[in-house]
Amino acid sequence: MRCNFLWLLISVILLLNGCTAVPLLVDNLNPGRFAANAETRSLCEKDGGLHVYQKINLKPGRFPTIIPDEGESFLFPHWGTIYGKYRFEESTSTTKSHGYNIYRSRKAITSIEDGKLIGEEISYVRQGVPGAPGLICPETRHTREENLIDSIFVQEGEKVDPYPFCPTGNHEVMHLSGEYQTQMVGIQPDKRREFTRGINCDERTRIYGRTQLLFFGKDGKRCSSSAMPDADQIICNEDGITVLGFKRKAGTATFLMQMFALTGELIREVELANAAPERGVIVSYQENEAVVNVRTAVFQNRKDTCYAASASKDSITSATSAKRIGPADITFRAIECGLK
Repeated sequence: MRCNFLWLLISVILLLNGCTAVPLLVDNLNPGRFAANAETRSLCEKDGGLHVYQKINLKPGRFPTIIPDEGESFLFPHWGTIYGKYRFEESTSTTKSHGYNIYRSRKAITSIEDGKLIGEEISYVRQGVPGAPGLICPETRHTREENLIDSIFVQEGEKVDPYPFCPTGNHEVMHLSGEYQTQMVGIQPDKRREFTRGINCDERTRIYGRTQLLFFGKDGKRCSSSAMPDADQIICNEDGITVLGFKRKAGTATFLMQMFALTGELIREVELANAAPERGVIVSYQENEAVVNVRTAVFQNRKDTCYAASASKDSITSATSAKRIGPADITFRAIECGLK
């Protein structure tokens, strides 16, 4: 009778959830899963979590940034150096437990001079199956290398996690209007966005994701500023950072440029309305005393349509129009729009 009830329950679950419920049901009924979970938690209790053995005083003006070894990606570096004095290394090992894999991930920072372990972060993951995720321990494990770095390299009296916002003031806003023209149709471009990680402007700043920027404020403490949600390119200048992207607005795409000082304040925003029929990627930025030229590209139907927009600087004050309002001329994707 009990067996018949169990099969009836299984049948009801399958009817309500379809075949996608099969892996979850089988995994939940597998006794090896509970044993593997217990072993995962036991391993995690021994050495899992974030461990800092020595804190290092952070000097204002230079962020601790992983410089990847040759051949390593800036996006997800597994090996590299910090300040030329410390090694960052990430490793993964696998053990078998009752039919499941248990993965151990370790991130460590050591002193190059004497090999001393400065800090490490260790996490465990019990293998899951489709429709049934595995077990992660610790549950609050960090996914970014910066969490380990920020726990080691610190400033006295500094507030972190989250960092305070950089002081803001009244920044300059310029509105330009142009008319876009279709430039050409090209082939599928390479749209990798390396700026999401790895750009540090010679360690003067650091970028979290696509919108969060870290600076050393005027008081020498780290602070954060938020860039536009639809950022596409970030340029390092001698006196700060320029972010290029699009403004979220119905209708045609509005090109947006934001300029930040090295201490984190937003100095200037430049909007160029009607830059393209829709948001895409930034191809190039050019400027002279009279006009601003922006080329963008939209990938659709396996082809890349490029648009060129020009806007006169006459709409801004004559004193400002003679000056440069943006970064030096730069081309990001030359081949795609026939630029050289």
